[in-house]
Order: sequence, then C-alpha cells, then structure tokens
Amino acid sequence: MVKPLCGPRDTLQEVQLLKELTWTYVIENPALAAHQRGQRLAIQTLFSAFNGAAIEKQWTLFPAFYREQAISLAGVHKDHVIPVEERVRLVADTIAALTDRQAILLYQQFTGVSQSSMLDPVMSWTPSRRLQHLQAHALRQILHAHAVLGHVRGRRVGL
Repeated sequence: MVKPLCGPRDTLQEVQLLKELTWTYVIENPALAAHQRGQRLAIQTLFSAFNGAAIEKQWTLFPAFYREQAISLAGVHKDHVIPVEERVRLVADTIAALTDRQAILLYQQFTGVSQSSMLDPVMSWTPSRRLQHLQAHALRQILHAHAVLGHVRGRRVGL
C-alpha cells in the first residue's frame, strides 16, 4: 500500500505536477514505446529463464554469486526445492544486479539472437556487495515510483 504524501500544499502540488510531466513526457512518450516494450520483454524473458532454471535446478545459468546463493538456498530446504517467495526474490535480485548492457546481452543469449559464440560465458562477473545493495535499492525505488505514479494517475499498477 502506498502512503499518500504529506507536506505543505505548494510542495504537494509541485510533486503532482512533476509526476504528470513524467507520465506525459517520459513514460507515455510514443518515441520511447518500442524501446520500453523491448525492455519489458527482456526483463520478462530473463525472469522466466532464471525462474525456470531455479525450478529445474539449472544453477549454471545463474551468474557466479547468485549461483552460489541459489545452491545454498536449495540446500536448506526439503527436497532441495526453493520456496516460491525465496525463489522470486533470488530471481529478482539476480536481474536487479545486472547492468542494462548485461541484461540485454543475457537476453540475447537466452533467446538465441546473440552473435556471440555459444562458448562465451553467459556471465562471469561477481558483483561487490555494495554494488548489489545499490542496484537492488535502485530497483526498489523505481518500482515504488512506478506504483506511486500509477496510483496518482488512477491506474492499476502491475509488473
């Protein structure tokens, strides 16, 4: 549930105006529609691929740090099955830790549209704890802003 903003009336009106401008000139910009659709499709594909990999215990698809985390999570549960809530968190954290470039390259490899060799590693990086924290925080802020903007515009917000 999103809390309504509280503060001086001028500030609230200014925030409202900025939200409307963001919706009008950024989120609903027709020039960005194809790009936004592509990004949404890439994230959905990555989510589906990593979620399926976690269900099937195909840990090699995960980047090194998250592969270790997934194996550890599976190891503490009955039948080595990660519960849905923990699996979704693992998958979301894995995607949130990717840069835009990494996400697109991985999407291309998962869908077979990449021109790289099949012998190229999917991901060979291990993000620092600080970087992971910053990226996860940024994703939560974006999702919160999306929810707030959707609430302000009277839209149903869903991902």
